[in-house]
Amino acid sequence: MKTTSTNIWTPRFTALVFSSFTLFMSFQMLLPIVPQYAKQIGGTGQTIGLVAASVSLSAIMMRFYFLKRMSPKTHAWLYRLAQVLLVIVFIGYSLVQNPLSLMLVRFIHGLSWGVLTTLNGNYVGKELPLDKKGEGFSYYNFGVTLALAIGPFLSLHLSSTFDFKTLSQIAAMFALVSIFLSLSVTKDKKESAIEQAQTPTSENRINWKQLFIPAITILLVTIPYSGLTGFLTLFQQARNLGDLSFFFVINAFFGFIVQLFVGRMSDSKGLRFVLIPAGISLLVGLLFIQLATVHTQYLVYFGAGFFGMGFGSCTPLVQSWFNKLLPHEMAHIANFAYYNSFDMGMLIGSVLFGALASSIGYANIYGVAMLFIVIMILLLFFTRVPKKTASQEDITK
Repeated sequence: MKTTSTNIWTPRFTALVFSSFTLFMSFQMLLPIVPQYAKQIGGTGQTIGLVAASVSLSAIMMRFYFLKRMSPKTHAWLYRLAQVLLVIVFIGYSLVQNPLSLMLVRFIHGLSWGVLTTLNGNYVGKELPLDKKGEGFSYYNFGVTLALAIGPFLSLHLSSTFDFKTLSQIAAMFALVSIFLSLSVTKDKKESAIEQAQTPTSENRINWKQLFIPAITILLVTIPYSGLTGFLTLFQQARNLGDLSFFFVINAFFGFIVQLFVGRMSDSKGLRFVLIPAGISLLVGLLFIQLATVHTQYLVYFGAGFFGMGFGSCTPLVQSWFNKLLPHEMAHIANFAYYNSFDMGMLIGSVLFGALASSIGYANIYGVAMLFIVIMILLLFFTRVPKKTASQEDITK
């Protein structure tokens, strides 16, 4: 028996997409201006690095605590508690006076961020039928992709006019809109008979080994991405390039375009059919960026397009991969694994490329970043990535 076609654009799913977009906007707006503000209020190089890293560290820590201590019954109130904490955090940004207090606020921000990103993914995973997860997570990541471009671009351009406190208040408005849009998403969704049949059986619920390959895949993607987002300005200075502020706009535009169809393509053709070409696109993007010179700066923008297509394909599909491997009620574990692997890659990339820059220079770090993508492509090529889960095969026979 074959599953019937399902409209994934339910009111709840739509609210989650727009709530996620505004949540990521509030977060991404602060990324490029927090280090600058830390320096303005007396931070040194090492202190600024700790301020930048504190939000990712606390998010990872919170997700581990959340995994061990929290059951699905506590998700709704924990979600609301994290939103209250988010409001307190943005009040705190207006009050910080020194690097230590800024680091504390960023640490608390990470606690809230760790819960909200995991549970947003959890609610999306529960809302989508198994055979629509690739398509659904691609649409869900539209908002994330747009925020990754618009947030930093907006704050950098406004930073010449407004101070940090004003910019943090603008970011706070996005956070408040996110909270308003998510008012109805914590209600439990009743599964249909088909969805219950699609859910893997209890004896296969927690098989951590099956999460290893998708975790390594997203880690190998986000390590280069961390180097790209964190050191592009220093790469620009080392190569004597002009303004590269539109890099992330181009990157996000192409990421947005591919997300219109890669989800449905992966659901019908299989993950490897899309992820291996996406890895090649990432590789070509990094190569173009690495080859850019004063006279060929346009290569950076070619690289932005190719990297955007690769990154825009990999992130939603790997997240759907995690969610396909576990049943609906374990979606919080799937998204815990995805977001922690993502943030771990960002942390490793920041530390690794920062250390490498002292020996090979910022002008050469993206040549090293290409090695991680090569490993990712080889991993997917030689690893069996099933087109469908066992439970899905039983239904579609």
